[in-house]
Amino acid sequence: MTVNQLVNYLDREEIAAARERRMRRRLRKLPPKLRKFCLALKRVMVDEKGPEIYIRKKVCSALKISGRTYIRYCEFCQKELS
Repeated sequence: MTVNQLVNYLDREEIAAARERRMRRRLRKLPPKLRKFCLALKRVMVDEKGPEIYIRKKVCSALKISGRTYIRYCEFCQKELS
């Protein structure tokens, strides 16, 4: 690995770490139910690759919520985190 490649690699790690810190800071400001929803959604998105319907089913079953509640939480999270 050349020095330039090593610097680029370290920069990517630093950028990812900063993005993760910002995400955690935003999540701390959310109400508890939305925070739990966002964490479950993130966990499922990392594990489950595929159509959105499969991700929705996994999150709904993990949190024991309905599809309508899932959509409402998604709308709230988008509004709060943007």
